[in-house]
Amino acid sequence: MTYLTFVTGLAILVAIQCTSVNTCSYPQQYKSDTSSPYYLGEMSLSDAIKGKRKRYVIWPWTLTHSMILFRGKVFEWGINYTYYMNRSPSSCQITWHWGAKGFSKCSLSDVESWTRAYGRSNTYDILSNNCHMFVNRLAKYLNTNCGR
Repeated sequence: MTYLTFVTGLAILVAIQCTSVNTCSYPQQYKSDTSSPYYLGEMSLSDAIKGKRKRYVIWPWTLTHSMILFRGKVFEWGINYTYYMNRSPSSCQITWHWGAKGFSKCSLSDVESWTRAYGRSNTYDILSNNCHMFVNRLAKYLNTNCGR
């Protein structure tokens, strides 16, 4: 009974932290001119569809919405927008995978340009070109160090 009370109290404390401060923990980016880690995040489809801002290789038909955190900025792509780069990484709807997926020497402007170009030259399709495929392609691009 004491364990259940402790777990319930802990769950309430976490819920209060996320709702009262409207910020949750996320992988911190460190400043580097050379290499920077990138992380995968996901949120429920219902949060993503409502416009709320919530794996190593992501299965393309997972029932979540996927994104990448790189150099302190969240990169995502999906049905309601061609690309999106303004979501706060501290949004409580996002679950971040805490191990860095990889490291890249890309600059922030390289990745922003790639993301904009992806949105201009690709059409969203839930089966053949969705947010998970975008994240996997962006991760592959990051692994090339943007051609450097």
